[in-house]
Amino acid sequence: AEGEGNLVGQGRRGFYEWHFIDPLTASVGEHHGGVGPVRLVVVLIVAAVEHMQGELAGAAEVHAYRDRRLPAAAQGGLEHPPAAGLHRKDDRSPGAGGVVVVVDTGLGLEPHGRLIQPDVEFHAASTMKVPVMMEVFRQAETGLLSLDERLEIYNSFTSIADGSKFSLDEADDSELSLYQHIGESETISELTRLMIVRSSNLASNLLMDKVTTARVDDIVKEYGIENMSIIRELEDKKALSLNMNNAACARSSTQMMQMIAEGKVVSKKACDEMIRIMLGQEFNESIPALLPNEVKVAHKSGWSGEFFHDIGIVYPPNRKPYILSLFTHGFPENKDYEAHQCMAQISKIIYEESL
Repeated sequence: AEGEGNLVGQGRRGFYEWHFIDPLTASVGEHHGGVGPVRLVVVLIVAAVEHMQGELAGAAEVHAYRDRRLPAAAQGGLEHPPAAGLHRKDDRSPGAGGVVVVVDTGLGLEPHGRLIQPDVEFHAASTMKVPVMMEVFRQAETGLLSLDERLEIYNSFTSIADGSKFSLDEADDSELSLYQHIGESETISELTRLMIVRSSNLASNLLMDKVTTARVDDIVKEYGIENMSIIRELEDKKALSLNMNNAACARSSTQMMQMIAEGKVVSKKACDEMIRIMLGQEFNESIPALLPNEVKVAHKSGWSGEFFHDIGIVYPPNRKPYILSLFTHGFPENKDYEAHQCMAQISKIIYEESL
């Protein structure tokens, strides 16, 4: 209802409803009585590359028409999320059913796109593995390491909170093969692939030990990617308990993927290889799930607790690619299919509206 804060307007191709409650101004009590789990989806949709603009111009102008609604989970309102709290994996604020959708409906970053709250920061989850990959390729390009170099496989890492040691629990990892080879070695190239396509936490920490977490954060800053910070390795629970966390937002993730798509990170050759790796992603429940088989998606998913994200470059056949960054918070950890279904349906709508 318009009186309850939904934005309703006239779109390029007719009447549409945004089904959007501004997370910075909405009140659960006003709209939904404060029942149900918090569910927050942040979506930043852009056709990312400047030279890619044109074919998709205006195509993603709206994401929900009178005859096509967003997924049921993506309708409704939400209390405003605490900005700092979004850094916390254990945030469990009560809220309303439904989600907030935050969307850029234009092509590219400002001034080309119209952005709605794309700078809300989230626990980055495994999307932070993309900047790790960027730094690996930068050090390979500058001769600081070789992708063929073999690293020892170990499971003991240092907390940034107090310098104590911690180990990864393979039950919390999505890639298990490396744990069977502790004490042996693997190439940096293969560790990088496992970090991306199987989201290996162990491979990630081994690589971050090699290139250093500080250098991973540096490459983000040096490329001018704002509102993204990489400060710790995976499963550093002491740091997490102190809210020392990796963070990202929709705009920063899209900017990062844009640079890779444009061949502007390290080198065109390095970007081509990073895209090739991401095209091999084995977790395809979100952005690619409901797209036609011929559509290729170079992407990196991430999940941690009630955070489920996916960021990627979408390559439709015979059309120019676009970038889609999806960040969610509040879908129950034991109902991850709800988050994946919601993101998959949003991705499908965006794809169909760009035809």
